[in-house]
Amino acid sequence: MIRLEQNNSTFDSVYSDMCIQFPETELKSITQFKKLIENPHYQIINCFYNEKNIGYLFCYIDDYILVDYFAIFKQFQSMGFGTKILKFLFKQHSHLKGCLFEVEKIDNNNIQTVQRQKFYKRLGCADSGINYIYPAPDKPLPMDLLYYPLQYESPQKESLINFINNYFQVIHSDIESIENILKEIH
Repeated sequence: MIRLEQNNSTFDSVYSDMCIQFPETELKSITQFKKLIENPHYQIINCFYNEKNIGYLFCYIDDYILVDYFAIFKQFQSMGFGTKILKFLFKQHSHLKGCLFEVEKIDNNNIQTVQRQKFYKRLGCADSGINYIYPAPDKPLPMDLLYYPLQYESPQKESLINFINNYFQVIHSDIESIENILKEIH
């Protein structure tokens, strides 16, 4: 049985795994993470299967959900847990407008980018229609912003842009050029 449990105090225990599973360019500083977990909209969600901690989600939740980070621990990967966890998350938050995922653009020389895109598409995600840029600390990264419908079958562009603006102000408050990046998102 899948169980999701919000617990922002578990940051230290998952951060070392994040350093392995995510590109350095996509990771926030520890200082920024510590600041984020003080915000009531930013949640660390531990994922359990039969009482075993199998992974984690870092989410910004308001009228949409932005999944900032999502990982299954290596020993539990390729067992279908990712799909089960996200479907459970969608069910828990079915009252919200939709769920967003920042996903690397496909690079045919990097099989992981192809696999991630296929995973989210199989789940039922579609392109949000937003020209999206991830405000990485070194330089902005063009990414795909995928959308999973909860209340709204298709994303409402103006509503999404407002949500992006709001979560950028929280999640990426450490990025100096955030206003310039926001101007490029449309």
